[in-house]
Amino acid sequence: MGTTGYFGQFPKMGANPMASNFLDAALIGSLVNSGMLNNSVTYQVKPTNSVTLTAQYSNGISSDEDTWSKNNHYYGLSAQYKQADFSVGTVFTVIDYRKAGANNGADSEPTYNLFLTAYKMFGQFRLNLGYQHVWNSRNLSGGPNAFYAKDLGFGTAAKVKESRKGFRSDSFVIGGSYPVGGGKLFGAFKWNMGKWQGESMKTDADRDGDRWVASLKYLYPLSKRTSLYAVGSYARGTGMFKNAESKATRLTTAFGVCHNF
Repeated sequence: MGTTGYFGQFPKMGANPMASNFLDAALIGSLVNSGMLNNSVTYQVKPTNSVTLTAQYSNGISSDEDTWSKNNHYYGLSAQYKQADFSVGTVFTVIDYRKAGANNGADSEPTYNLFLTAYKMFGQFRLNLGYQHVWNSRNLSGGPNAFYAKDLGFGTAAKVKESRKGFRSDSFVIGGSYPVGGGKLFGAFKWNMGKWQGESMKTDADRDGDRWVASLKYLYPLSKRTSLYAVGSYARGTGMFKNAESKATRLTTAFGVCHNF
């Protein structure tokens, strides 16, 4: 599902309106991805020129040295319909926990992740839409942007780690891009509504929270292989996200040169 690897479905489906992985500006600034897989078996088929179907299985999210019944398992299915100026796709993944980890017990409820995305070209303007619903996730957002129960004020005691139910969340994405001044301007707005369903050391802890991210990027080509870029994003978290305010509410910027060899 994530942006790493040849079979990553976010980039394959053109789902990121920012077309970049800059912290909060990336899709995993608000969306939950599947992480990196230690091993996987992937089957991909194109029944027509417009349709791509993918199935994926892994016998271990981070390791697979134990027997099948004692490893965490990953299952993924995706489908995309793509034309020259239009695309719609969906990804459904399951993580089945059989091994205790840093943020889950061996009997944690499986994490179910449903992602829907679409883009449409209107002349030179590209419109992106996305939606994600997650059940029993062990984190909100992903990669370096991930928020865990310990980050959001629920404690690090064993009962939090062993909570069978994790986070439930809904995330919405809208964005687009358009040529401006010889380059291209990208913009996106992402909104995550999350809820912790597990145990907490604090009985009065805020179990709900919203976090939204607004971002802009400008990409200017100096030549066919060299471009200048500038990107900025502002994120704000409320409710339980205030327990990790320095990470949940922040302004990030980046400037640089990209050269393709």
